[in-house]
Amino acid sequence: MSFVGKACALGLMVAAILVAPAGGIGTRAAVADELDDLFLRILVNPTDVGLNLQYARLAEDRGILRKALATYERILMQDPDNADAQEGYYRIRRALEPAYTDITVSLGGRYETNARQSPKSVGREDDFAARGQVDLRDERTLMGRRWRTEGSFLGDIHADIGDLDFVHVDAVTGPMFDIGSKIRLHTALGGSYAMLDGSDLYGEAVAKIGIEGILEGALQRLDLRLAYRDIGDRYSDAEGIVVDLIGRLTRASVLVDSDVFVFYPRIRYSEPTGGSGTTATPERLYPGDYFEYGGSTAYYFPVTDSVLFGVTFSGYYRDYDQAILGGGKDREDFYMAPGAQLVFKDVLGPKTALRVEYRYEQNFSNDGSEDFVNHVVGVRASKSF
Repeated sequence: MSFVGKACALGLMVAAILVAPAGGIGTRAAVADELDDLFLRILVNPTDVGLNLQYARLAEDRGILRKALATYERILMQDPDNADAQEGYYRIRRALEPAYTDITVSLGGRYETNARQSPKSVGREDDFAARGQVDLRDERTLMGRRWRTEGSFLGDIHADIGDLDFVHVDAVTGPMFDIGSKIRLHTALGGSYAMLDGSDLYGEAVAKIGIEGILEGALQRLDLRLAYRDIGDRYSDAEGIVVDLIGRLTRASVLVDSDVFVFYPRIRYSEPTGGSGTTATPERLYPGDYFEYGGSTAYYFPVTDSVLFGVTFSGYYRDYDQAILGGGKDREDFYMAPGAQLVFKDVLGPKTALRVEYRYEQNFSNDGSEDFVNHVVGVRASKSF
């Protein structure tokens, strides 16, 4: 490194040490000898990466995070590919991240031509439904570690078919761990609860492990969710595990500037099923004991600066451990739901969105009583806080 470069590095180091808070008097006294000794050695040779790493680690161990951060930054100026400095830099940046709470509230309604998803032979009932939804994410530092809490509430109220009124609440919370400089692991525990027609549908104890990281400039995520589900007595006397593996992949500027592609793959195993509850034909209402492979995807592109048009698709294949009516083969379903959306950004104020959407639903099954077609038209407004 040139004389000018050494001088700049030394100046940055001295300035960072003088400006950065050093903690209380007791802390300074406890570590002054070790830190001062390393500091004097670095003054003699400011480009010595090994000495700088020792200083950064010691400062980090003693909780003097801003000095450690400044030292890791200085190392990366000399050696941008230094893995230890990169990991230390990102680790402290995350530790110094401010606490935040994001809440998104969504209100809307929809019209369905076949709200019960009934086959033609039974007859179709159309209906209007109102929906409210609240999603929360909170992150803060607790006990020296980043901690994330996620929760959601969803409620449906139908105009005519009241036995489809539905409420779902879930929440998980737990610490986050760094894996390298660009990957985080989130471990969490929590639970969920669902109510249908005013009665308990199920309750769950939930454990979740999530991995997220930067891939091609975008935040990607993979969650493994393990739940022990107990179905309400009105619908079944069953209980068992439900396992979900859910991914989130995003990519921006795929075909044109400012477009977005999103893909949510999912694999599910559901063990509990209906069959012994006090309500007639509970399996029709609560089928279970199946493997599912599917997901959803969407592609949004700008029409104007404040309007997006989106093409959506969701679908799944389910392989049930449940014989079709009349016996014989086990039930197999293929569900698909193509759709489209118009998204108006900030039309109701900052951090708001208004969505007008259409979805066509069709289920193909080797059990003819499970085939159905449904058209869904809806509108919803959302605001983030």
